[in-house]
Amino acid sequence: MPATTIRMPQDPDAYYTQIATRRLAQLVPSLLDDAPDAIRERFDNALLNVAVNRLVEAEGTSKAAAILWRLADLLGDVHSAALPSPVELTRLDS
Repeated sequence: MPATTIRMPQDPDAYYTQIATRRLAQLVPSLLDDAPDAIRERFDNALLNVAVNRLVEAEGTSKAAAILWRLADLLGDVHSAALPSPVELTRLDS
C-alpha cells in the first residue's frame, strides 16, 4: 500500500482558522440546547467578550486594538459582506 502524502495547504493560517471556525460553529448549538432564553439572547455578546478578552491577553491592548480596528474597517466595507475565507487581521501591512 503506497504511503499517503499530506500536502500543506497554500495558506496554512487560513486553513487552520477555517477548521477552528467550523469546530466552534459545531459546538455552539449544543452549548445552547438546554440554555434558557435569557442566556441564548446574550450568547453572541458573551462569545464576543470571551474572544476579545483572549485577544487582549494574547496580543496586548495596543495590538488587540489595531486588530479590532481592522475588523471594524472591514465590516464597514460593503464589498466584504460575504468572504469565502478567514480574514487576516493580525498581519499588519508593511
